[in-house]
Amino acid sequence: MGCFKNEILKLLFNNSKQIIDDVIPLKHRTELKIINTSPVKRPDESKLLQNSSPFNEPFYIEWSEKDFYKIRVYNENLLPYNIYYNDHILNTLTEGNKEKVNEVFYISADEENYIPYSLKGLLPDSIRYQLNERKEEYEKKKNQANYAIEYSELEQQALIRLFGDEIPRGYHKDLNLVSMIKALIYLNDQGYDVNDAEANIHFTQKSAQLFPVYPPGGSKATSNGITVKCRSAKTGLLYLLASTWKELADSNTYLYILTGNKNSDCRLCKTRSEILDDKKADYQIFRIEASSNPDTIDSILDGKFDKSEIRLIIRVGESNAYKSIFEKIRRKEENDDSRNINLGDETID
Repeated sequence: MGCFKNEILKLLFNNSKQIIDDVIPLKHRTELKIINTSPVKRPDESKLLQNSSPFNEPFYIEWSEKDFYKIRVYNENLLPYNIYYNDHILNTLTEGNKEKVNEVFYISADEENYIPYSLKGLLPDSIRYQLNERKEEYEKKKNQANYAIEYSELEQQALIRLFGDEIPRGYHKDLNLVSMIKALIYLNDQGYDVNDAEANIHFTQKSAQLFPVYPPGGSKATSNGITVKCRSAKTGLLYLLASTWKELADSNTYLYILTGNKNSDCRLCKTRSEILDDKKADYQIFRIEASSNPDTIDSILDGKFDKSEIRLIIRVGESNAYKSIFEKIRRKEENDDSRNINLGDETID
């Protein structure tokens, strides 16, 4: 906790207290009613309450035990404490990331994503395990929802118009192909001419792209057709083949990224810089499909590896699910979402 000798002396002098040497016999010290105490650290309950908010993740909000185990998230990364000496505030400090005060569990902002693991040692193990099971069940359902396909009436009509009763096998399961239909409606709503691209979709569906698409206000005679590659990143991760990344260097090649169920839940990126719009990322992540042997590793490090086996993994959206993969953090917890690194993988290109 540190030495507060100078602070203690100042406090005593300011309160007209006398400092007695401990060589005085015990009977005289008793007569003088000497106070013999040490500094004590206590959580600043007032500041904790004022600068925190209830933990509100769905797996916790719907938990039957939440009223017995109240969790609040402090809005900074270190918790506030007061140093008391003889019931006087001697000093303040900030440290640590978890505390229990009056049956309320406080956690620092940077540990919120790791609840309940981050409350290890405060929550009873049986309760922590129970809450963790709820979290895992919730995340499993959420991940399944990321793959759920929902079409609007306009999108259903587009499917029928394009394929009639012969929708290609797997079309409802391949999220990148689904994103093509979403992109058709979205681009049309934004003023793009997609008539020729719609007519060509039987040929371009294998590479999950639309061509030719004409920008708003232009004419087919005076403007070049744009290629719009369509990818799904509903899980929060966008996978791109190295070859696709190279193609996106062309100013006439855009990328439509589907991030939700609605066709407007998207990003239309016209440059590669717009694709990499993740200001918080400290690392760039690549996935290489390769066997585990020294020669393969050497070829990768020497830059001689087949680039067709390389995929870029780009985080999109505001989710913290992959924080420890893309950002520098103090430590990596056991419930890190790196186990979900395959989510959102594009199946064709």
